[in-house]
Amino acid sequence: MRRAAKVDTNQPEIVQALRDIGAVVFLIGIPLDLLVAFRGKLTLMEVKNPDNKGKVSKSQQVTIDLLKAVGVRVAIVRDGEEAIDAVS
Repeated sequence: MRRAAKVDTNQPEIVQALRDIGAVVFLIGIPLDLLVAFRGKLTLMEVKNPDNKGKVSKSQQVTIDLLKAVGVRVAIVRDGEEAIDAVS
């Protein structure tokens, strides 16, 4: 059985920042942490801790590269400001 993925401590702040601007946010976990709908566009987000210790794993990078190759908007975010910039 698969363990629940660890949620980054900054994820609630990021989710709230996005919701405050009117985005709809789904906590999906797979393939990345968040699915964000804003102004008619969808963006997948991978949340990483702002201390820069949170790095994208090799499997996450493969997923990100595959998604970007087919035109999916993907962002790696560490705080609410980065998340808002990614959907603006």
